[in-house]
Amino acid sequence: MSRFRLLLLVSSLPLLVASTWAQGGQRVSFTFPPGQTTTGNGQVGVQVGGQTVLVGVPPGTGSTGLTQAVEDGLRSRGFAVERPGPNTVTVTAGPGGAPLTTGGGMGSTDSGIQGVRTGVEPNAAPPVKQAGGAIPVPPGNQPCPRAGTIVVTAETERVVNGQRERIPVHVQIPLNQGETPEQVKQRVRQMLESQGFKVEDVEVPSNLDRRIQLPGLGMDHMQDGRRVQAVDFSHNIPPEFLPLELWGGMQPLFGGASYGLGDSLPDGKAPFLHLPIVPQVGGPFPLTLHGQLQGVSDIVFLSFGPAGFPIPLQPTSFLLIDPLVLLPFPGITDPLGLHPVPLVIPPEPALHGLDLYFQAVVIGPTPQTIVTTPGLQVTIR
Repeated sequence: MSRFRLLLLVSSLPLLVASTWAQGGQRVSFTFPPGQTTTGNGQVGVQVGGQTVLVGVPPGTGSTGLTQAVEDGLRSRGFAVERPGPNTVTVTAGPGGAPLTTGGGMGSTDSGIQGVRTGVEPNAAPPVKQAGGAIPVPPGNQPCPRAGTIVVTAETERVVNGQRERIPVHVQIPLNQGETPEQVKQRVRQMLESQGFKVEDVEVPSNLDRRIQLPGLGMDHMQDGRRVQAVDFSHNIPPEFLPLELWGGMQPLFGGASYGLGDSLPDGKAPFLHLPIVPQVGGPFPLTLHGQLQGVSDIVFLSFGPAGFPIPLQPTSFLLIDPLVLLPFPGITDPLGLHPVPLVIPPEPALHGLDLYFQAVVIGPTPQTIVTTPGLQVTIR
């Protein structure tokens, strides 16, 4: 299929599509790993459905008691909650049965809590974020107060011949006393990338106080396109230096993150779009399509809104960007299966906070096959 025919198909979607997505929401889970006990010197906060639920727990509360306190706090706010395990709470809907669309997060300043886990299940409506997590990096400028270890374990998912496979990935990251926040951030990033994660700089709201903006590293995909569905994050560093917070299924305040679901190739690899930095007004915008196939035609599309239309003749594919305004960037993937689309944000202050939406299509592995990526929402700082 030529790029011209592909452009013609996508540009005709507003005329071909007769239905939009069905309503549906995320399922967001929160877990306290076993063996933790509060000291009573801090707070526990959960962010979900646009609300922050702060939970007070007495000293000596263990993981199961923490989970019960979070469940009670969520139920008191009207959230629909399930308890699939002694240390896990899954939020299935907001107050009044409202679908969840903005993910969630959990955090604590209690020194007895050193690990948390969040996850999101891919059963929401097409334009909703259905995977991905983010971890914090040190927000200040003080050096690391003591040596310690960060542990990140992610549950990744790929689809091979229509069957879902879950694959865990474990990363242990040593920290040294005296390292600067930037050194810690780069160490964490390098070690995550060495284990196959594609990492993005993001800025996210604190789960304890949404008015506080924290720097973080987003993880939506592995290098082969596997989705990150759940993340465990733990460390033994004082939370004053490195917050114990974690986010899942949430679009960041600034930076890029995927949403919706794309197609997989027969071998389980999946094309996706990646933006490694938080783009700023007047700065670079190093967008890259990871097409997973070399030497094939593709088109990266830019739009100014999300959508969720089924693509004609592609039963598992969705157009996840507004088809009324599509700016195409056609190309051919290089020997690594990549198509860089280097853009620049104009130096216009009015662009601060602007949301951009991207999606790409790849022709392959046969000329008759169109493979779509998840959408990518980017907020300019």
